[in-house]
Amino acid sequence: MTKCRYCAEDIQDAALVCKHCGRELASAHAPIATAAPSSSDRRVGYFALFVIAGVVAIVVISRMTSTSPTPERQQSSTAARSAPRTITIASVADIDIDAGKIQKWEWTVGADRPHCHLTGRIEVTSGGNKDVQAFVMSADDYTNWANGHPAKVFFQTEKLTVIALDVTTATAGPMVLALSNTFSVLQTKRVHVENVKAACN
Repeated sequence: MTKCRYCAEDIQDAALVCKHCGRELASAHAPIATAAPSSSDRRVGYFALFVIAGVVAIVVISRMTSTSPTPERQQSSTAARSAPRTITIASVADIDIDAGKIQKWEWTVGADRPHCHLTGRIEVTSGGNKDVQAFVMSADDYTNWANGHPAKVFFQTEKLTVIALDVTTATAGPMVLALSNTFSVLQTKRVHVENVKAACN
């Protein structure tokens, strides 16, 4: 039961017309009035939207700055790429190369920096005529050359006492520097090797 809003008499909840005063009541299917949000509720809602928008903006900006390199980052990464990668092959060493033998050093050139400049100094300090031959080639060509087959050689010398390396290569992969005393029958050669390195870019 509910009360008629006009005469205040008790009527059925589903009544459309008051049986006491005959006035038409609101339809049972009429929408229920809801209270409009107060100004304080609206302020809270606006504040929440503002906070969410601020958080989204911060996340977007931080992602953009982390994925887009700054000029300083671009410059440092470019400098890192342009600086040659130095591969030390032999710092300082005194070695003996027996008659009929070869002394070799191996290193690997990366595919990202295949252009290399090989430098260093080699001096035969004792043994026979104080001489060896030097060769620079890829590891595969060295295998062919050591077995007496044709091979591509980036650098080779005659029999010398002092060899100043100044060799440019443009091949990625395993490389070999070989000092040969294969032409000697009896004499072991003492060789001083110094600062042999490859700068690759």
